Amino acid sequence: MMPTSSARASRVPGCLVALALLPAACAYSSYQSAKMLPMGGTQLTAAVSSYSAYVDGNNNGSTAFEVMGSRGLTDRLELGGKFSFVNEEEDGYTLLVVPKYSLSPDTLALTMPAGVMFTSQDDTDHIYELFPGVIYTRQISPDFELDLAGQVLVAVNSDFDDSEIYLGTNVGVALSPHGAAWAFHPEVGLLVPTGDAADTVDYFIQFGLGFSYKFGVAPPAAAAPVAGL
Repeated sequence: MMPTSSARASRVPGCLVALALLPAACAYSSYQSAKMLPMGGTQLTAAVSSYSAYVDGNNNGSTAFEVMGSRGLTDRLELGGKFSFVNEEEDGYTLLVVPKYSLSPDTLALTMPAGVMFTSQDDTDHIYELFPGVIYTRQISPDFELDLAGQVLVAVNSDFDDSEIYLGTNVGVALSPHGAAWAFHPEVGLLVPTGDAADTVDYFIQFGLGFSYKFGVAPPAAAAPVAGL
């Protein structure tokens, strides 16, 4: 017989129960591209994400409001930050530092978000998080970009005596008129526990919509006219 949701939750340490009950505070959304900002360029993104924890076929959902910013330090390195807030029965928010490094121009990038999730749980008031991952980008058309992200979430409790690892993936697109500084970013994500937290939750699903705007980025040059036309 499968254990009930409450029975499963009781088998997991308190900090991991908090992690399961506050999926939005995990902030595992991406809204990122492998394309890099030029040195001195800045991008700001605002998003609304819906996170659901699925347990024995049932789900417990919440909505997060997320704000992200990034600046190009070189043509291959960006440094940014992310704030995610969920206003539910158990409030929680996450603060992350988000570096990104280009592995292949406009195609593949390494990202390493790291920070702290704060919760209003009685068991623990914060959890440390690290999200190493890669982003693959494919430009389908001048107005349509496909972004695929894979990541590993490492969560460690405030006493550094317990941890949990999750595997995640995000599939998103960037919709923007060719050369525009703004873009819409619909996205869906999946996060799966690999250890004791699997006794609490089967998986998380994320749906979201982001809007980004770039500053200090020159539009692409117009194509040169073909001789004789």
